[in-house]
Amino acid sequence: MNREERIAANAKNDMIRPAEGFTKSQPVGLDTDAILELGDVLVFPKEMPEVYHQSFGNRVVNGETVENYGEFVVIEVINKDGESRFINFFPSSLTKNIWPAAKNAEGKVETDTSHGPFNPKGSAVKLYQSVKGKVGENGETDMQLGFELLLGKKVEITDKVEIDVQRWRNGQTVDDIRKTSLYTYDLQEAA
Repeated sequence: MNREERIAANAKNDMIRPAEGFTKSQPVGLDTDAILELGDVLVFPKEMPEVYHQSFGNRVVNGETVENYGEFVVIEVINKDGESRFINFFPSSLTKNIWPAAKNAEGKVETDTSHGPFNPKGSAVKLYQSVKGKVGENGETDMQLGFELLLGKKVEITDKVEIDVQRWRNGQTVDDIRKTSLYTYDLQEAA
């Protein structure tokens, strides 16, 4: 899918709308599961692209119902064969916590808090997270500041590990397992 096709597909989704930059901070994020493969290179644009807001419905946090949403940009990914495609990239993928899960003796899914969380690694993650907790001169969030550090850079997926996690549906955990990917994002050196 080229850039125009990706943007047109996003425009047809009622849950996606343009946003005024990144309003969230860097903690726990959404995945880009099944989108990235080992050897893929994410090409971050030289200038700040349009940011989009995607709603995933509501979820309950501390007894209150809040919107479950993510913010993303459309960026190019080039695979190891040189083929280009455009994806919705959620910068929060660079900070997500992955808690492994398994079925217990009764067949119920349990999260294993003794072995997690696992987090993305790599030089691009370190760069992005170098501004975690900071606020920009004009009130920019640390997600905005971190993303700006990646502008004009190429980031390669140098490792990918599949981990079993508990499935979520409509903002709630369900008694089912799915696989998620733990990536290593490394900055490519300029040629």
